[in-house]
Amino acid sequence: MKIQTSVRVDETFYSDSKKIFDAFGLSFGDAVNLFLAKVAMEKKNPF
Repeated sequence: MKIQTSVRVDETFYSDSKKIFDAFGLSFGDAVNLFLAKVAMEKKNPF
């Protein structure tokens, strides 16, 4: 099951990172889900 949420992000970070996600064939939502999966797996901030 997926839920819908909204986040406020810096416009520059969004546009710069979206170009990179696009190059990998990922949507912004896909990238957020990858980050959340990593947090869940590691049980900590992955950075």
